[in-house]
Amino acid sequence: LGDVALLNRVIPNPFSSTMSYSYRVVDGGEQSVDVGLYDMAGRLVRRLASGSQATGVYTVQWDGRSDAGDQVAPGVYILRARVAGLQRVNRVIFLKR
Repeated sequence: LGDVALLNRVIPNPFSSTMSYSYRVVDGGEQSVDVGLYDMAGRLVRRLASGSQATGVYTVQWDGRSDAGDQVAPGVYILRARVAGLQRVNRVIFLKR
């Protein structure tokens, strides 16, 4: 992972209000980025980042809401991050507020 991207973990996990996920694009030039949250059936719940990003450190946050702005049910979700062709998958546990 060293030359292209560093994919980190979800903090805090589990969470009840907002979680953060940071990643770094370290190869010169713009790289393709796609970060999304999915339910256990594989349906996209919320897209957190998409497109091309330049070298740098980025942080995305999730507040437990869908792309439509609806509060999601408590449970386990999957955060899938693809940065410069590398992929990391994390389980995210959203607790009842």
